[in-house]
Amino acid sequence: MRPAFLECTACSKRYEVRLVNTCDCGGPLFARYEWTDLGTDKLLPRKDLWRYAPLLPVEESEIRSRGEGATPLHRLTTLGAGGRVARIKVAALHVKDEGLNPTGTFKSRGMAVAVPMAVALGSTRLAVPTAGNAGVALAQYAATYGAGAIVLMASDGPEDAAREAIAFGAQVLRVKEDIADAGRIVRDLAAATETFSMATLREPYRVEGKKTMLFEIWEDLGGMPDWIIFPTGGGTGIVGMWKALHELRDLGWYDGPWPRFGVVQAEGCAPLVKAWKEGAESAKPWPHPRTEAAGLRVPSTIADRLVLKAIRETRGAAVAVSDAAMRVAAQNLAVFEGISACLEGAATLVGFRRLYDEGVVMTGDRVVLVNTGSAAQGTSLPPLAAPTVRTADEVVAYLGLTQRASGDLAPPEPPAHEVRRGLGRPGRALLAVEQHEHHRRAELPRSDRAGELQGDGDWTMVPTIVRRGATIGSGATILCGVEIGENAIVGAGSVVTKSVAAGTIVAGNPARVLRRIEER
Repeated sequence: MRPAFLECTACSKRYEVRLVNTCDCGGPLFARYEWTDLGTDKLLPRKDLWRYAPLLPVEESEIRSRGEGATPLHRLTTLGAGGRVARIKVAALHVKDEGLNPTGTFKSRGMAVAVPMAVALGSTRLAVPTAGNAGVALAQYAATYGAGAIVLMASDGPEDAAREAIAFGAQVLRVKEDIADAGRIVRDLAAATETFSMATLREPYRVEGKKTMLFEIWEDLGGMPDWIIFPTGGGTGIVGMWKALHELRDLGWYDGPWPRFGVVQAEGCAPLVKAWKEGAESAKPWPHPRTEAAGLRVPSTIADRLVLKAIRETRGAAVAVSDAAMRVAAQNLAVFEGISACLEGAATLVGFRRLYDEGVVMTGDRVVLVNTGSAAQGTSLPPLAAPTVRTADEVVAYLGLTQRASGDLAPPEPPAHEVRRGLGRPGRALLAVEQHEHHRRAELPRSDRAGELQGDGDWTMVPTIVRRGATIGSGATILCGVEIGENAIVGAGSVVTKSVAAGTIVAGNPARVLRRIEER
């Protein structure tokens, strides 16, 4: 249903529902509704976000769904379960997998609502500044609803996103600087032409699509979790879910405890985390933002005051995490849970562990991590370094497979590794991977075999997944990885597949080996 009016989140000034970006004071606008006797029985029997059409601004007759929303909420069975692999335990750990949206990210939700509203209100040409994914989403939904799309992409935006936006018919242009520069150009373009800006929270309706994530979590769990942990750049996701909490309360549909919001940013671009820790009401722009997670490379946002208010109102927290830790987490979500996560989504797993270690998240808590996109939409996958083989013998030799008793293949003799337990920082299981110069069988002590690594936090400290399913020498398969640094660290999550020499590249990742050992 159409909103009754638009309201400024900064000064409370009201506007009629028309094509407008922000308040005269510069504050973001929220759509406000006048619901009367609206019960959950009015929700639509659909399997997309339009189930919540009675709570959204688009009229049912205007909907052209592409399957956005209704993404799965996976309960994790290994990570967070307190087992050998991940010695951390909470009452329940879930992942809301937004990577299954039409464009592969949660950006589909916002544009699925904002584009038809802009078109219904008279716009025919839409523009968005983007680090990548928002541009693709605008392009798809502009094509769906018959509008023109202009995508202003940050200089470091991914090529794949640019190509995909072009494939949907968008005009894609790069700027010389970061997304802040792209945002400036879009604002100037909107002021000088009939182009309407779809920038984050500079129009009222992208947040309406994002709020449906909270509705779905609430319905799927039959209530609220204790924590929702979310990767935050521009802030529309957190702001949308916060708005949804207020609306559920106003509707009388939910009056229980609210979930606490955990905001995760990159160490190289963390303006909201810094502001939250300093107790500030707004965030200062982050100078020289640096992170591989494009969606977190947002030096400033118009939503800063709203995000900080949402964190404090829900008694939440904010943490910054490293790119290396994001890569580890993405690999562990893939290996242990079969979830394809972008770096931004994987950041929530790192943030969760940080909050758990600090005693903020407790063992009795139910936690939802929001994976905002699939690995294909980010940079979490290691570079491809697949070897070329010509015969089955080469496969056997490379993978260290064991010969069948009746087979004709010769037993392989790959270079062996010895795995030795070493000392390390608290909460890590350290195993030094050392190359053997000669071909000989290497056996592991039983306590070091796959799945029996000891020490809390193995899974958070493995920066490299190499290749699954191979053996070390011909005697032991271990789930392990190697960490760049003075020591080689082996923990749950990866498989070393073949001989590695100091300083070489293993599956596209630098690996350091402690030292050679002489033949015994």
